[in-house]
Amino acid sequence: MDRTFLVKKEDCDRFGLVRYRRYLDWIHETRGAFMEELGAGDDLLASKGIDMVTVNLNLRNLEACWQNEELEVIPQLVKVMEHALYYTYTGRNRKSGVTLFIAQTEMYPVSREGRLMKLPPEMVDALSARIS
Repeated sequence: MDRTFLVKKEDCDRFGLVRYRRYLDWIHETRGAFMEELGAGDDLLASKGIDMVTVNLNLRNLEACWQNEELEVIPQLVKVMEHALYYTYTGRNRKSGVTLFIAQTEMYPVSREGRLMKLPPEMVDALSARIS
């Protein structure tokens, strides 16, 4: 369920800090793959008229990251509610194991019209059972 990304030159500033946008890309891609593996991927959600919107993001950069390093992003679904999913992501250097960032997100299901909605009960139950 982890995702590994090769850090490119354009991902970092000259001080080695990852550009904020790249964190979001890595988190989004990791979440999508993680939810797909749990049986609740974006295609299934879309078939039920649900989009997941990130409402809160708490991101803490702990260490610099450099070009050509392998960044491993480890997702953890920490709380499931009918109206929200809470995740924690740990990004670390795959070779050294040093933690580079920690992020928490809170995501809400919304309809195609942008209205808040609830996740189907069977999905809530299945995801709740998979919380580590």
